[in-house]
Amino acid sequence: MRMNILPSPSSRNGMPKTKVPLETMKKVFYRARGWKDGVPKWHRLKTLGIKIDKEVYDKAVAKAFGKEA
Repeated sequence: MRMNILPSPSSRNGMPKTKVPLETMKKVFYRARGWKDGVPKWHRLKTLGIKIDKEVYDKAVAKAFGKEA
């Protein structure tokens, strides 16, 4: 098995010529999957057949993001 590995394009200092807009790409990725900030939305879990009480979900998300009451 032969693999061709090509060097990635880089500038003179070895850094990439372009930068990937990671934060923008993540937002698009999450939105396309019914997620928000990397967390599946409650209705998305429901459509996947994952049963979780809405109140429990809300508390878990708030705790994960440091927004506990």
